[in-house]
Amino acid sequence: MNTNNQGGQAPRQGGFTPRTKGGKKRRVNKDGVLTLLFIALIAIIVVVLIVFLVKAIASGSTPQKTTGPEQTATTPAQTTTATGPSSTTAATTEATTQGGTVVDGYASISLSSSGIFKGSLVVISDANNYIAPTGDDNTLTSLYNQPGFRTSYRLKNSHIALRYEIIEQFAAMMEILKARFNATSLADDYLLITNAGTVGDATAVIDYADENSSGYSFDIRVYITSTGKNRRLNADEQAWLAENCQKYGFVLRYEEGKEDVTGVIADLFHFRYVGIPHSTYMKANNLCLEEYVSLIKNYTYKTPLTVKSGSKTYEVYYVKAAGAVTTAYVPTGAAYTVSGNNIDGFIITVEK
Repeated sequence: MNTNNQGGQAPRQGGFTPRTKGGKKRRVNKDGVLTLLFIALIAIIVVVLIVFLVKAIASGSTPQKTTGPEQTATTPAQTTTATGPSSTTAATTEATTQGGTVVDGYASISLSSSGIFKGSLVVISDANNYIAPTGDDNTLTSLYNQPGFRTSYRLKNSHIALRYEIIEQFAAMMEILKARFNATSLADDYLLITNAGTVGDATAVIDYADENSSGYSFDIRVYITSTGKNRRLNADEQAWLAENCQKYGFVLRYEEGKEDVTGVIADLFHFRYVGIPHSTYMKANNLCLEEYVSLIKNYTYKTPLTVKSGSKTYEVYYVKAAGAVTTAYVPTGAAYTVSGNNIDGFIITVEK
């Protein structure tokens, strides 16, 4: 029986693998398979992209949870650019805003109780011993090689020092004083600083006799070049300095006629830095530091003392200390400084 498929008859169905002549398997079309795989891969990629696109659209349309308007607390400036020869004076106590609290245009600040003993308006006397600040707050700078050294003034020793923030005003004042009398009494001589703060002074408590240790005051004489000795300022030199020192933030600390208030005999050659505008007001109203600090207690931030110095206007007021932390108020956006009085509170000075 002939089993070959002859005459073009269709092969029998049965699932067997067709064979060519000679018994070899037929060759599969590889190009077609690869094309199908490529199409499938493209389809998968398109599906994935569509899924990601749908999720992105859904996410972008979801409303965001809000927490109310943004609240930005503005810390008021803590420096004051002084008038005339004075330069920028740093704030003298720690002062921070409390959550941006603002009441009628005034922002609240917190004052540490340690700030009572810091600042250019501290009263140092027999009745008010001075607790010197620690660390950087008690750092004094030697006047040696500072502006004006050797050209306007000399030092009794190289350890004589002042607070860094007042040296510029001090040097300018010495330069003007020397120039004023350079053609006469100071032609060949120099101003001599005989006493002031001392570099490295770590005194914890001082009294009025050593106010210089605070770094805010100094004693002055004249160095005589020809003899190497020194003398007091003559009447004209002393009078000019007493009259004009207020332009640089200084005052004559112990004036004649104020002994009952200061508890110290008059000293015409001891000068103290208090800063502008305080020196301006004290000079104009013949007040010593004790009287001025007492006067300021009558003024609050709502009813401040207004002081004009040069082209600038200042407001000055008192804040009584209240425990470890005292809340005070300063005008928002205004520059201000804070000084303790070394007695019972703080004096705030605002530049308008």
